Amino acid sequence: MEREQAEYRLRLQQEAHARLTRLGSVNELSAAVAHEINQPLSAAATYTRLLAEELGERDFSMKDARESAEKANAQVQRAAAVVRRLRDLIQTGRTERIEAEVSELLNAALEVVKPELQRAGVSIVSQVEGDLPTVTVDVLQVEQVLINLLRNAYEAIEDAGHSSGMITVGVRRSPDGDLEIVVGDTGPGFDAEQIDNPFAPFHTTKRGGLGIGLNLCRSIVEAHGGQIWLANGGQGAEVHFTIRNRSLPAP
Repeated sequence: MEREQAEYRLRLQQEAHARLTRLGSVNELSAAVAHEINQPLSAAATYTRLLAEELGERDFSMKDARESAEKANAQVQRAAAVVRRLRDLIQTGRTERIEAEVSELLNAALEVVKPELQRAGVSIVSQVEGDLPTVTVDVLQVEQVLINLLRNAYEAIEDAGHSSGMITVGVRRSPDGDLEIVVGDTGPGFDAEQIDNPFAPFHTTKRGGLGIGLNLCRSIVEAHGGQIWLANGGQGAEVHFTIRNRSLPAP
């Protein structure tokens, strides 16, 4: 019995070490967590600025002000939840999975990035196939993957110097029955090095970027039994990832 428990503890330690190795050094891990926290906090700051502008208007709407305050608070709470879920994923590989509609996950992610896209004049086109099955996922983690990819697409358009652009999000059933999500943009696309080695820590071509987001996206996607890869589409870059269309056994 003691031997089995010791072997079990050793296996958990080895699995945790493998996850940490993928994310890199302690400095890289800290940067990764900071990267993920920054996203909901940036959204909260946007809603707070909007609230201040609304309160400064002579005929401001209390309903609009309350809505902005509630959205800002929701993003602060999201930041705390992101830290907790990332800690669980890195330390134990554990995820909190429930049945969810992919369209609902996409809508929640769009709510976070929508203020930035509207200010930049970037439009979103969603192409979601009908009659898609629900998926068993950690909702917050998969939403975070979508937020990362949407923001990467927006920044690619911005860094290309385009005054406006378009992001497309497609959700379809893959040939093996899993769900495939594709996030594309009208930016400059990926170069060959990015496609061949997209998950190297701190590898980025974005101005001021850390190259962290895709590595964390891969950890989350693979924890759900899926795959993630880069490609160039007809108009720019595309990032594809899959979600298994069946429940995974608990780690």
